[in-house]
Amino acid sequence: MIPDHLIGKAAAAIYAATAFGDEFAIDAWHDMNDDNPIKTTTRMYARAALETVAADIWDDAYNAGFKDSKTWDETGDTPNPYIQETR
Repeated sequence: MIPDHLIGKAAAAIYAATAFGDEFAIDAWHDMNDDNPIKTTTRMYARAALETVAADIWDDAYNAGFKDSKTWDETGDTPNPYIQETR
């Protein structure tokens, strides 16, 4: 559900914060092969973190009653894509 370019940005920021903490790390990230285990693992963690936050925001909106708003109704009362249960 999270666009790949946002996952890439988050993963690069995680790598920069943990590896060197500077712009050199961003350059190293972009130079790294996409199949590098460091890059794939960091993207996995970034995706998990972003989807967790997105699911929480979605759930908060649903529980706050936004499902009953005109905007929500116009979208077809889409169920939360981050959970398997139906409401």
